[in-house]
Amino acid sequence: MSSSIVTRSMLFADVVGFSKMPDSAYPGFMREFLSDANALLSQPLHTALVRNTWGDAIFAVFECPVQAGRAAIALQNLVTSVDWNARFGTPHDLLHLRLRIGLHAGPVHEGVDPITGGLSYVGRHTNLAARLEPIAEEGQVYVSGEFAAIATVASASEFQFDYVGQRPLPKNAGLIPVFRLSLKNTP
Repeated sequence: MSSSIVTRSMLFADVVGFSKMPDSAYPGFMREFLSDANALLSQPLHTALVRNTWGDAIFAVFECPVQAGRAAIALQNLVTSVDWNARFGTPHDLLHLRLRIGLHAGPVHEGVDPITGGLSYVGRHTNLAARLEPIAEEGQVYVSGEFAAIATVASASEFQFDYVGQRPLPKNAGLIPVFRLSLKNTP
């Protein structure tokens, strides 16, 4: 894979409790939830350059942190605003979908993946983005200090970044400053 180095913003999301869902919910999850997530990640305000899934995990890459932040907030809103039991055809109150989302920005290698033939982004910063998602609290969007800084420089005045502390990342990936992303309260 020949590549060039570009700065991108990466999103990793995971559905909390996915492995405990009954088999009857999986077709609805694939048909309904993933279709809605794909439509959301294709909207002009936050179009992902790359979208991929692994079961319940969503990976998306954006040109800038503003798009990634908007997409993360929109995904959280999607999950909480829909009656997924009705959409999946499962008994009322069986499922309570919640997402953990991690966002990071940094230089990555951009190229074409020889296996899929699609655009791909790989490198240390993609790995860091993947490590943020598991430490995010259920229903929250956690971002790295790099993401918060780049978003702030990019005039992302719609976002608020609340410091949650230095957090160790899984797989001995290091200790980094982590922030909780939310929309600013506007009058």
